[in-house]
Amino acid sequence: MKLLIYLLGIIGSTGSLIYSFDFNSNPNLIFFFCVMIGLVIYLGYTNTKNKRQFIIGGLVIDGILLMLPNTLACFSYLVSTVVHKYNDVSVYNFGYESMLDFFDKSFVCTCTFLLLFIPMYILACVAIEKNKYGLGIIALLPGVFIELLFTITPPWYFIGSFVLYFLVLLIVSMQKGKNVKIPIIGICLVSMFFTYLVFGIETYRLSSISLFNRSKLPLATAGNVKENYNVNKQGDRYYRNSVDFIIDGANELTNFKMRGIGYDKYDNGNWSVIEDDQKYIYWVYRNLNILADITKAKKQTITVEQLSGYSYRNYTPYYFTNTDLTYYGNYFMGENPQNFEMIIPNDDFNSLFASVKADEKKEILLEIGKRNGTEDSFKELQTRFYDNDGILTSVSDEDSKIIDQFLLQNNIVYNGDVYDLINQCKNALAKQTSYTLRPGDLPDDENYLNYFLNVNKKGYCVHYASSLALMLRRNGIASRFVLGYQANDSKNKKGQLIIRDRNEHAWIEIFDEYLGWIPIEAIGNGVRNEDSTVPVNPINSDNNNQTTPIIPEVSERNVIENENENSSKIEIPFYGYIIGTIIIGGIIFILQAVIRKKRMFINAKTNNQLVCYYYHYLNKLNGDTSKIKSLADKARFSTHDITDEELKRVTDYYDEQIKIIYHKAGIFKKIYFKFILAYI
Repeated sequence: MKLLIYLLGIIGSTGSLIYSFDFNSNPNLIFFFCVMIGLVIYLGYTNTKNKRQFIIGGLVIDGILLMLPNTLACFSYLVSTVVHKYNDVSVYNFGYESMLDFFDKSFVCTCTFLLLFIPMYILACVAIEKNKYGLGIIALLPGVFIELLFTITPPWYFIGSFVLYFLVLLIVSMQKGKNVKIPIIGICLVSMFFTYLVFGIETYRLSSISLFNRSKLPLATAGNVKENYNVNKQGDRYYRNSVDFIIDGANELTNFKMRGIGYDKYDNGNWSVIEDDQKYIYWVYRNLNILADITKAKKQTITVEQLSGYSYRNYTPYYFTNTDLTYYGNYFMGENPQNFEMIIPNDDFNSLFASVKADEKKEILLEIGKRNGTEDSFKELQTRFYDNDGILTSVSDEDSKIIDQFLLQNNIVYNGDVYDLINQCKNALAKQTSYTLRPGDLPDDENYLNYFLNVNKKGYCVHYASSLALMLRRNGIASRFVLGYQANDSKNKKGQLIIRDRNEHAWIEIFDEYLGWIPIEAIGNGVRNEDSTVPVNPINSDNNNQTTPIIPEVSERNVIENENENSSKIEIPFYGYIIGTIIIGGIIFILQAVIRKKRMFINAKTNNQLVCYYYHYLNKLNGDTSKIKSLADKARFSTHDITDEELKRVTDYYDEQIKIIYHKAGIFKKIYFKFILAYI
């Protein structure tokens, strides 16, 4: 029966903590292995004769796990993630720098979680076997407490399992007799099994009850871009600060976009993919190499290593010229890490983005070619119009009415200049809406476009990009919605570019008859910031009248990185938390010692029982019991009633021996005797 109670507890605590971290290496495997180890620990502890040696052995194994390669680093990453989430919801800040590495290997993650769980499992075993029900609850509480406090949406059936475990221990501690215990435990187990069947992980929802007002979605790995993306379901945005990419060799490249996947078809807030043919991308490769020759732009090879979310989909920079990648479903497939030979844009190359019209671009290229002596290469260029049966310019009747009303209200008119139209739309969006990472959820049966433009008027990159793409389509310009990352100049000690999940970003692409799809930033200069702790600082603030596709005007990266720099949060150094923890721990030790000492003999109903207790505790402390042994034997084995005088002799002797033991003990043993055993 105790085994069932124990299993209920470790399933709830272990699952709650593990599923708070969405590791791509199967979390189910980590959870199963940890629970199995917990079961082995319980069976080993209950069946071994020398329980003290078993506990020591378990702690030694825990120490070995600590020394394994990457285990401590993975543990530090978990701590960094929790601290990052804490800073996100608290007015106080840890003075703690997040680790750069993200860990995604099953073995390392399993060892790290076992490092946490083995002491908890052992303590729970001891508590349950010795009927210390309060200690049994506290032993497994950290797994649930960390999840509830920091992450932010409880995995309900694991939290439910721990609640049932808590109730079982509570009821068992209050009731006597198997007739009561068996039905209660049976009901709890059936309830837990029913919860497992009905409420799967996919049904987790935002908790309405939190220790903080801003409860959070589960920690998620950015980068797992699906081939369908529903803007309607994009509520508040949160990040866990994991490193998703490391880029080598990008010495001259900063603030460039890493494209993940482009979405062609739009239907009521849902973007989906239409597969492109291979001929399109080969045409782009060919033209890019020729354009690099005409403009005499340099090339540079960079290596992109994807650390998170890799599933044969490469996140690629724009304007790379190598031809060894497969283009499938509007994204590239290749190896990890992957090398890219990139064009480094110079002034001549950037001038190609002054227009997307082929005849205007032709004049620009001829002028550049004559100046650079490369005009013969122009003859090899090919143009191509890409419209995919009108899907890239299609807008539903309902969305058309909303867009037409918005364009009319803001005096937006398309005069044939694509970039001028883009700037008009972006400026109108900046005036009419506010940028925030916490716009809330879209109400049921509400049109996303109408809600963003006319009702809520709050959103972040995905909302701006979707709206801009539809506005361009309404004017007959082929455009699509794109998800990826905004690289910046953040580097590690090795000089590698670091791209974190907080750099995840959305923008649009428009079609150029020479370059193919080119990126356009959707968030304009001057966009209002609804949340004062998330300032929006455009990169090109001095260039309000020109849209430059190479360097974005504003990105999620600017928003997130400036959040900590300009916020009004109170900084508390890390050592402050250490000192506070020590003080609180000390107070708890002293209080439990005081309470335990008061309760030590409270259950004694007669003088005989008191004498037995004094004799027992003095023996446990290895004190001299020779002078009270005869009285203790009388109290235990005879019908003699101990008198008050005899009891006083025992208590005086006990106090005398305690002083001798305490005087001879070292400093650590004194603390152990006085504040843990509380016999002194």
